[in-house]
Amino acid sequence: MKAARAWGEAVAALVVLAATAATAAAAADSAAIANARAATVRIITGEVDEHGAFRGQGSGSGVVITPSGLVLTNHHVVFGAGGRPGAEIWAGVSDPARPWAAPAQATKLRLVGFDAALDLALLRALAPAEGSARPFAYLRLGRMSGLSFGSRVTLIAYPTDGTPTATVLESAIVAIDDENGWIAVADALGEGASGGAVIDEEGDLVGAPTRVRADSQVPFLGDGDLPIGTLTLGRVGEARSIGAIREFLGRLAAEHPEAGTAAITPPSASESGAVRVTGTVVDEVSKAPIPGAVVGFLRPGPASAAGTVRERDLMAYARSGFHGELTLNRRLVPGRYLVKVVHPQYRTVLEKIEVGAVQDFQIELKREE
Repeated sequence: MKAARAWGEAVAALVVLAATAATAAAAADSAAIANARAATVRIITGEVDEHGAFRGQGSGSGVVITPSGLVLTNHHVVFGAGGRPGAEIWAGVSDPARPWAAPAQATKLRLVGFDAALDLALLRALAPAEGSARPFAYLRLGRMSGLSFGSRVTLIAYPTDGTPTATVLESAIVAIDDENGWIAVADALGEGASGGAVIDEEGDLVGAPTRVRADSQVPFLGDGDLPIGTLTLGRVGEARSIGAIREFLGRLAAEHPEAGTAAITPPSASESGAVRVTGTVVDEVSKAPIPGAVVGFLRPGPASAAGTVRERDLMAYARSGFHGELTLNRRLVPGRYLVKVVHPQYRTVLEKIEVGAVQDFQIELKREE
């Protein structure tokens, strides 16, 4: 209890420091952002010394994913550089009625399970936040199938930059790697943001900020002012995708049903049926493989039918290898897609492909005359 009081006194002081900025921020928050702020928590790890004082060892962010208080975060937030979990793990929780304010309540957390390879961990609040008998604000789990290159997302976390309130940053998805469980966003929050929330336009959780990478590159199809080839994006934030998060939570639900993990919504049948798509690109006349072709699978619509690639319509992409072979960067839900293929020495191709009926395709290109 001494540790809880010490933590409570600290966050109360932070509330006073943040009061002026909080009033302005509150007016701008949408309902989805306000809920995501309230569901995002600051995590502090440490231990209580022989005098009963709490000594912090590390900090990060987490997100509540059930009203009972299951908290998702990164493995490295809980375990730190030493590879052992903190003896005491606490969460600073915002008042849902004042989500723009600094955390004003504290609750102790217990480790439920983790996956070091995915860098994910699940914690459980041992009781409602101190001073509150209400259920926790929480985020619903989103779906990978609703995301595409250019999808607008919002990052919410507690970077360790001295700001007592959660930082909110609007961004966009610039790469999706379903096979390895990553999404990349155009902007990155600072140290301490690990384990926070990436939410979609519906306010659902679609990723957990995990690391920052410089000079990330993705293919582009050459529309607008951007050339055919590879875009260098500079500093980007990489988040564990909701697909990887669902996989992790599904395993925990089987291993620890007593922890309440079974209450987490499973993916829809259509999403779980997503398939890997492969193909080859060859010369129309010689049938020789064509390396270096950029292939994009587009969401069908008037713009894509006209051959225009809007960022948010680009569902998956790949660049053909030396033998003309390719594997899309993400699995696709079965359905009809418009496929655009671009190569500087060949005519651009637009054709429809039914994913599901065909999971391995061949596209023939005709040389520019």
